[in-house]
Amino acid sequence: MLAMARNIRAACRRILLGARDVVAPSTGRGVSLMQTKRAVLALAVSTMAAACGGGGRAVEVPVVQAPSDTTALSGQATTLRLSATDPGGAPVTLAATDLPPFATFTDHGDGTASIEVKPEEVDAGSYAIQVVATGAQNKPRLTQIVVPIQVRSAPLVNACQQSNNHVRAISRPLSECRSANGDVTLGPGEACEAAYVDRDYTGTDALGRVNILAGGALYMLDETRNVEVSSIHVAGLLQAGSKTCPIGAKDSGNTLTVRFLGAGPTSTPPPPADMCPAPDKGIVVDRGGQLQLYGARGVTEGWGGLTWTHLAKPAGPAAYQDRNVGIAAPVEAGGERRLVLARDVTKGSAPWRAGDWIVVATSSFSPFESEFVQIASLASQGSGSVVTLQQPLVHYHFGSDDPGVPGAANFSADATKNFGVDERAEVGLISRNIRFTAVMPDAASNPTSTQLHWGGDIRVCGGFQSLALSGVELEKFGKEQLGRYPIHMHMAGDVRNEPLIDSNSIHHSYNKCVAVHSTSNLIVSRNVCARAVGHLFYQEMGDEKSIAFFGNLGVGAMSHYFGIADTVEKTAEGRPRNFWEGDHLGRAIGYSAFDVRNTDNQNSPTRGSCFVPGAAKDGRVDLVKSAPCDPGQMYIEPASGFWITHPSAKLVGNSIAGCQGIGKGYWYVPPPDGSNGAPKFDPTGSFSNNRVHACYDGLFSEGHFGTVSDQLFPTQDGKSTAELDAVNVIGRFSGLTATRNRNRGVWMRPMWTVVEHSRFATNRDSVTLVSSGGNDGNAPGVWALLKDSVLVGVSQNNVDRWGPCPSTSLGDGPGCVDLNPKANEIVEKGYRTPRWNSAGYMIYDGPVRIIDNRFVNFLRKPGPLLTLADREHLAKYSGYSNKDAKAYEGDAALGWFPEQPERLSHGHHGQGPGLGQRGSAPPDLHLLGQPRGLS
Repeated sequence: MLAMARNIRAACRRILLGARDVVAPSTGRGVSLMQTKRAVLALAVSTMAAACGGGGRAVEVPVVQAPSDTTALSGQATTLRLSATDPGGAPVTLAATDLPPFATFTDHGDGTASIEVKPEEVDAGSYAIQVVATGAQNKPRLTQIVVPIQVRSAPLVNACQQSNNHVRAISRPLSECRSANGDVTLGPGEACEAAYVDRDYTGTDALGRVNILAGGALYMLDETRNVEVSSIHVAGLLQAGSKTCPIGAKDSGNTLTVRFLGAGPTSTPPPPADMCPAPDKGIVVDRGGQLQLYGARGVTEGWGGLTWTHLAKPAGPAAYQDRNVGIAAPVEAGGERRLVLARDVTKGSAPWRAGDWIVVATSSFSPFESEFVQIASLASQGSGSVVTLQQPLVHYHFGSDDPGVPGAANFSADATKNFGVDERAEVGLISRNIRFTAVMPDAASNPTSTQLHWGGDIRVCGGFQSLALSGVELEKFGKEQLGRYPIHMHMAGDVRNEPLIDSNSIHHSYNKCVAVHSTSNLIVSRNVCARAVGHLFYQEMGDEKSIAFFGNLGVGAMSHYFGIADTVEKTAEGRPRNFWEGDHLGRAIGYSAFDVRNTDNQNSPTRGSCFVPGAAKDGRVDLVKSAPCDPGQMYIEPASGFWITHPSAKLVGNSIAGCQGIGKGYWYVPPPDGSNGAPKFDPTGSFSNNRVHACYDGLFSEGHFGTVSDQLFPTQDGKSTAELDAVNVIGRFSGLTATRNRNRGVWMRPMWTVVEHSRFATNRDSVTLVSSGGNDGNAPGVWALLKDSVLVGVSQNNVDRWGPCPSTSLGDGPGCVDLNPKANEIVEKGYRTPRWNSAGYMIYDGPVRIIDNRFVNFLRKPGPLLTLADREHLAKYSGYSNKDAKAYEGDAALGWFPEQPERLSHGHHGQGPGLGQRGSAPPDLHLLGQPRGLS
């Protein structure tokens, strides 16, 4: 009882102090108990207010009543009326704070008040007003409420209402077109040529197969609807919203939810002869078909929304709020439920909202520390915003002021800008106004079901007429079958940049995110892909020319065949520790992605290889042979952020946060073809200002661990280098930021390659550019160049230098959940240990050209830069690879692979230009030769 009283008093104190973290409880999938259909103005009332009184004694407090369904339209005056009564009959006063400039608050002195708002077009967005009702009986008694107001554009709302009316006028209600068994056929000569979704279709009213013939149309309006359907075949038009009036434009709370039903085969299906037959639990856009899906929330173009941003301050649980344990960027008090974002996500016509789900990316070595949490409330703060969370964060997430894109302006940045290295955790919006999901068996009660990985999919086939996917959420999509991906451009040829795949979220996928097969000149922009099995952004055959990936965020590329032993350490809730502990959304929707088979084409020009469980039965796999695989063998392609088979891809402003196993952030894998015109001879496309962290390697170009692929050999006209008149060209990679990768930031075995204006921090080895001239078979004198870049040994993001579960074993730490009999994946090196020296540039073959670069915080004794926990681990570690070493040999700015390691000394101090300094201490550049094998 005493503990309960203390908790009540603490909660009451938060209310009396005007705490901002009082929110309505959640009912699960992003729906607050306080939300109404329109969800434009909601109230969040403290659940503890009635218990607050002197000494923890429960007393009654003022009861506040306010409108629950109000839209503030631009150019129009709107009055919101509130009232409050005190159960004891005492007079009540009302006050408000955080009023936007277009609002005024008036307390009428009789227990009522009004908020008058008259916004303009530029005021579109979300606003949170704090209202406090104060009663009086011995001591003041308070009730605090939060009033979020959504300002909408009046002309837009009116125009979109007219658009809805027009659709109703040119089509018929779907209820008049649905057959007795739920199937629907629309088109000329059918009972209905065009229809609109006029009500919810769920349960016994669910739709079966929907077939939209050429000339037919199905419309979904800007209103909240729930539809369950088996499949949709589009040879005509399927439209939800429009470019000028997307779903959510009329009312930002409107959500169209489509759930796909149906079961897959009971055994692994053979590859289909045709990827575009009638759909099965998904959508097929056939020849002549038009798929137009427009949602508003999170869309930038025309709507001013944001699909993802970064943390402006660190966030995480109480353990990282201690300023006495050496954390360079500690979390502020309350940071387990508070995010400070770099951009203002409350502005524009399609802002983020209370109840939305977001993903907060990992900023450690671990690909499993990204977290899915739900917004409780949000408000503008300067040029950014503050988000309060419904669920507390489990892990540390680094945040800081924006250091800027890599370039001359931040080349000499100090610690306040993290030495010019952008390690801020990304925050991506998951919830959208259009939500497509799949109904799956419950994994807990059906752990052996063959249907656990049979989600929805969208296939767009050659000859389609138009495609727009904008502001759409795809949840539990992808199937355990070849060619069944959340978004699959299938043999569409040259699409000439016309399709729109922009500002979508694809999350909790069973088979990749966006797949491009024999399609060219496609733009994929500003999408958030979070937690998916296999590659996130995927090219399939090597003929995918000029694919542009702009501004996409990929979080958590997950391995196939992965399982977790029952013996791993558990959390208090019984979940595997350190494995997606913070994925509250995954648990809410029943996502299970263990032991997903890789069903990719084993005869593709670029492909993985065949493996069997390792003899040690510790979760590792042994390479057997190249694909195709024999029965009982596992086909594996290491899950990566970008799997680039054609080097002409344009990669600008993307970010990859987390690859399991030995997955790479950006993996160039051209097919091994030596003929003229082969992809590997094409010049590389633009590569600028991309980020990668928490993967095995960052930027990589060649086969690895059995992967069948080649290196890049760009020539002027795509001629084979075997031709005497072939002219080599330089491949340029600019503005790369590679941090906290478990192996290498960059590994390129080039012809001529330049990595410039790039940033690296706390990778095991940040950069290796391998020469291939002379004896290695290419032209003598071939070189690679690193220039105008910054390499940091220990940055301000210094938490968990040795990973989330540091190991004292002689080998590298394998990870927290990787090595167990159920894993069956390529682990190779795990989390780094003091056994392996960190290196800035690791020299492997020559000649080496390292020009005008800056090396920061490479110290022989890096302890002063580490947290207390990491210093303690460093002090007790004794399993060094060099048996003569008595202590950690230091972080090396330059390291090399010696041929005769026994002749090398074990350390050398040096100083030189461009070295980072800490305080007034002299620069400490540690050049270290250490025997290391190439894996």
